[in-house]
Formats: sequence, structure tokens, C-alpha cells
Amino acid sequence: MINGNNNILAAFSLSHVSGTTPLKVVAPRTAENLGDEAALFLLGWLAEQQGGSRLSLNLSSKRNDPNLVELAYRSGWVEESHVLVYAADLSGVSGFKEPEFTQPFSIEEMLDERFVRFYSLVTNMADSGQVRSILEAKTQHYTTYQAVEGYKVVDATGQLLAAGLVGRQREGVARIELLGVIPPLRGQGWGARLHRYLMHKARQFAPQYVGATDYGNYPMRRIFELNGCTFSEEQWTLVRTHQ
Repeated sequence: MINGNNNILAAFSLSHVSGTTPLKVVAPRTAENLGDEAALFLLGWLAEQQGGSRLSLNLSSKRNDPNLVELAYRSGWVEESHVLVYAADLSGVSGFKEPEFTQPFSIEEMLDERFVRFYSLVTNMADSGQVRSILEAKTQHYTTYQAVEGYKVVDATGQLLAAGLVGRQREGVARIELLGVIPPLRGQGWGARLHRYLMHKARQFAPQYVGATDYGNYPMRRIFELNGCTFSEEQWTLVRTHQ
């Protein structure tokens, strides 16, 4: 999208994702000061292209005019996700101390009944079948697409208290998935200690670490800050169903 002076105001792509309902994914880059008139024109044009599809709009505080999110809300888009992204230079990780009773675990172990019970606790999901399906999907993803290592914290009796995964997200960037800490131990620093341990392990995969959490996940945001990660960007996924 250009203005009268042939300056680019927005660049984006539309793609169809196979499924029961076609999904058009929109990932725009806009001018820093796009302006309300141009932003509303862009949102209106996208709505015209929608047809019978469900649109998904991915916005970022790094690549979009900040007013675009608010204008999208007013135009009928609904928030599907809102995350904060943090980053860290792993060469600067110091003060490392391995949490007591930390052990490695294989990705396949995530399908064991003990791990299913653990994940039910940390996610507060009572349906063990649903929990197992989630863990099966994670296991398949990591064994197929990404090489990761798992680490768990157990007590003297072998009870699983906390767990996380670490690996390479892309060239030069490591990823960490903190699976969780059981409710009775929350607020005691176990999550922060395990996360820092995983940051230490991540140095073998890449020199940089990038992680994200839901906007409302204040405990995880605090863990990022405690462990020296800095805020990088804010991301939104907004959806618009057929009108």
C-alpha cells in the first residue's frame, strides 16, 4: 500500500492455510507513523478480501504503528493472543547454580503416566486424556522438528516438582520452554532457578536466547526480569470471523 508520493505505507502477505475453514494469515509491516486514515483503509481492505474465510492478523510493536492494534479492536477484530517477547545474551549468564535434584529426561518420558500427572497439576487440567494429547503433540513436534533436551527437578522420593526443555529455535537463537512448577512450590523461586539453569544449558545451542509469555503471565514475566532478560517486543494475534 503506497501513498500519493509513492511511499510504502504497508506491506503484507495473504496466505491460505488448509483446513475445514480456510484461514487467511496476514503479517503486515507498516510505516512507523501510518496514521489513522491509512490504518483504517488497510483494515477495511482486508475485510473486503475476507470472503467466507476467518482472518488472522499478526501484529508486532516492532513492525507496526502502535495505533493499528487499537483501531483493529474498534473495527471488529478480536484478540486471540497477546504475548511479550524477551531476549538475553547468553554469554553474559553468570551466578549459575544448578537446582537441587535436577536430572535430565528424554522427550519420550513426557508420555509416562507420572509426567502426565505432573502436567495436569501445572496446567490445572483435570482431563488426563486432553493432557496426554497435548504432550503427544509436543513430543511429536520436538522429535520431528527440533532437537531439545529436557531437565526436571525431583524431590528425594522421586516426585516430579518442575520441568523444562531447552534447544535451538533457529540459527543463533536458543529456546526454552518452562513446562511448569507444581502449585505447592510456586512462589518459592523454583521456576526462576530452573529457568536460569536452562539458560546456562542453552549456551551450547546458541549465543542468544529469545523467549515469550502471555501478557497476563506475571510470574513468568518476573522470571525473565530476574534472570537478566530484557523486553524485546509485544505481539498480538487478532482474528476476524466472517461477517
